[in-house]
Amino acid sequence: MKILFVLISLPFPTNIGQRMRNYSQVRALQMEGHEVTLLAFGDLEELTSARVGLAGLCTEVDVVPEPGGGARAGYSGRLRALTSSLPYGAWRMRSDTMRAAVSKRLATQSFDLVLCDDVYQIGNLPFAFRAPIVLDKPSIVHEEVRRFLEHQRNLLTSAYGWIEHRRLRRLEMQACSKVAAVWACSERDREILARGEFPVPIAVVPNAICVDDYRPAETDDGRTVLYVGAMDWLPNRDAVAFFVSEVMPELRRLVPDFSFVVAGREPPPDFRSRYEQIPNVRFTGTLPDLRPVIAQAAVCVVPLRIGSGTRLKILEAAAMAKAVVSTTVGAEGLTLKDGEDIVIADEPRTMARAIATLLADRRRRLEIGQAARRHVAAEYGIPALRRALREALTLIGEQSAAAVPLRVGRTLREEVLSL
Repeated sequence: MKILFVLISLPFPTNIGQRMRNYSQVRALQMEGHEVTLLAFGDLEELTSARVGLAGLCTEVDVVPEPGGGARAGYSGRLRALTSSLPYGAWRMRSDTMRAAVSKRLATQSFDLVLCDDVYQIGNLPFAFRAPIVLDKPSIVHEEVRRFLEHQRNLLTSAYGWIEHRRLRRLEMQACSKVAAVWACSERDREILARGEFPVPIAVVPNAICVDDYRPAETDDGRTVLYVGAMDWLPNRDAVAFFVSEVMPELRRLVPDFSFVVAGREPPPDFRSRYEQIPNVRFTGTLPDLRPVIAQAAVCVVPLRIGSGTRLKILEAAAMAKAVVSTTVGAEGLTLKDGEDIVIADEPRTMARAIATLLADRRRRLEIGQAARRHVAAEYGIPALRRALREALTLIGEQSAAAVPLRVGRTLREEVLSL
């Protein structure tokens, strides 16, 4: 198949979860013999780097400028977006330049499939296609917002957030009904989306990594508790704040000499300075490769309270045979089993005691880590992703282009904006 993949950002470098998902999909599609053309928001510097990193995987890679700056950014942009029927992210990402670039590709080239990178990009698909459109859903965005609001105490932020939540849910549910197929990242997400009773197939296309790229370390330092996450994403900052304030006091009582290391790009200076003043806490900042710091860690933690989808940080740690202690939210959607290849703990004291037990028992953490690596290799490696894509594409092939539920004479963008 010839596939046009329209993305929010280029899938290289693979420094955030969504880029990692998209990179793995491109890699697996190429291995399956498909030709993929990428069109994403970005600049020329990013394009140059991506063309090197994606060499041999794509037929073509191109970018258009991201539309989110100027009057659309910051608080003033959010206030202006309140006059729109769209949630802020979709409003901010509207781009005449992207619509024109997609139109040109489809007018001059023949594609069998258009793959859209979640709902913030779907409004930039400018007309009714002959080729089927697939909406890739790495997460359920309105669920992330709802979970954020559950921990929000500012009344103004909460009021604004519930407006965004309603708009996001409406956009996600309706957009899923206007495409030929939806790809969810887990069976859990597929079941949630299926409650919308969309007249389209919903396939599970999991997050995946190349397990061979992650080599288990023979030893660890016996004291480092590691959290991996980009610190410019609020749920990761909330996870760090929760761990330091709620989990660490009990953990410090049980294991006085442990070290909590936070590895992730772009921690805000005020956030970093506030928490680095606390004993046992260290930030690495942006790293070119996270594998060395994962290799050193004795235990990896995922104390997430906000989020959706499945966590690639767990897959990476498991691929390096690390024992992972996670909240239920952090591990949801993955088929890892509590007590066998992961440890699930939501209550702070329970999490602290689980970590302390693993720090004290090297044999137990190796046992859990090795079981996790076997599980990830079987369920979340590139071969598993290739099988899932094969099934998903077969499912689409069984649907005729005429089955795409667009009214004659209306564009996909008009359908979405009219929701």
